[in-house]
Amino acid sequence: DASASDGISITGADAHFVIRNCTIYGAGENYGIIVANSSNGKIEGNTLMALEQGIRMDGAERIAAEWNSIQNCTTGAFVQSSTGITVSNNSIDVRYCGILISHSSGVSAIGNDCSGSGAYGILLQEAHLCTVSGNNCSGCASSGISVSGGSNGNIISGNDCTRNSYNGIEMYDSFMNVIEWNDCTHNGIGMLVINSSSNSFTGNNASFCGNYGMRVQSSLNNTFDRCDFSGIASGTGALLHVSSDNNTLANCSFSFNQYGIQVDGCKGILISACRMHNNSVGGLWNYASDPAFLVLARDCWWGAPSGPSWSGPGSGDRVSKNVVYYPWIGEKAAAAISIRTGTTALNLTAPNSPATVMISCNLTPFITTTPVNVRVTDPDGKTTTIAVNATASKFSVNVAVNKPGNWTILAEVPESEVLKPAASNTLSISVAAPAAAAPGAEILYAGVAILLIIAGGSYALIRSRKGKK
Repeated sequence: DASASDGISITGADAHFVIRNCTIYGAGENYGIIVANSSNGKIEGNTLMALEQGIRMDGAERIAAEWNSIQNCTTGAFVQSSTGITVSNNSIDVRYCGILISHSSGVSAIGNDCSGSGAYGILLQEAHLCTVSGNNCSGCASSGISVSGGSNGNIISGNDCTRNSYNGIEMYDSFMNVIEWNDCTHNGIGMLVINSSSNSFTGNNASFCGNYGMRVQSSLNNTFDRCDFSGIASGTGALLHVSSDNNTLANCSFSFNQYGIQVDGCKGILISACRMHNNSVGGLWNYASDPAFLVLARDCWWGAPSGPSWSGPGSGDRVSKNVVYYPWIGEKAAAAISIRTGTTALNLTAPNSPATVMISCNLTPFITTTPVNVRVTDPDGKTTTIAVNATASKFSVNVAVNKPGNWTILAEVPESEVLKPAASNTLSISVAAPAAAAPGAEILYAGVAILLIIAGGSYALIRSRKGKK
């Protein structure tokens, strides 16, 4: 009877101990079993009821709590400031949290039934290098599993986090965790990630949720691979929100939602080999028009071989502006790019007559925010590279010409900066008259060939002029 005080207390022991097959009950207060500053023990096969905490391990090492039944307590198992603890195969039905791991490391929570808890199935607070695997954390009044308070380097794997009132798995202020192969379906939000970075999410199913399959906010450098965010008829598969920069989504599915993916105020978003189809409003929507917030979505399936619609050329799911959707799955490579070629460049009639030619190029409808490499090849085949900053999709460069013959100028636009493919005749290229020629020298120039290397193809546009100075 633990109504007046704790049921069983072990403090300061390092000898091996076993607490087995005990029944401990209380009046809603006190602890059923408390192990403090002790090591090398087992707590197994016990029944603990109507307590503040069924089992408490504080400052403990190498303790195994397994096959216990913990009912009608506030918290089932509480692990604090401990290392090497195993909590496994327990049946826990409590008012607040099934298993709470705080300020501890190397704790394993495996195969426990924490379903129906009053708030959380399993809660990690400043817990490191822990393993949470194969637990039933479904049907909780708040969230199935919560990772918070700077919990780093943990593995959350193969858990049932379904049908919770709020979130299947939630993460706050935590880093470098592995979240893999969890079932997070039928929640308000499947996975919620806030102020958390450099985490890996693999193989999780966050479909059939009420609002979002996944919501990521103010979180950087996370990867999401082989996850499913589908069947959210009145919501969004994935929302990347408020400075969630440099997140990567690969091999994921976003289908039969209202929106497949929404991106709002995030830089460096990379989406590759994903499936976005049968979303009622849009497959991928980027709410930012600033080129600095360009979203790259390559090699994706949009529900039609012709590609995405709205800002895209096809009949698949809609895509907004400021998204690179090219190339897409189902596209015919032969029809992807229109190529023109040309020859000749600058011809000087007088040897060693110096001149400066300004080359200007409007990259619209391409977007580039990084330097464009301009490669200048002289008549002898010597190539010089000039890095030119492109502003508002335009750049210009001065090329010093100091010998007669054919000069070729090649401007390379990084593939990652391409907004969409277009015919070469949409490019606007101009060549200014040569300047600073030697007095009396006659300079004839027959145009400049500017080649743009874009998405694996070449664009060229020849402008011919003649002039004399």
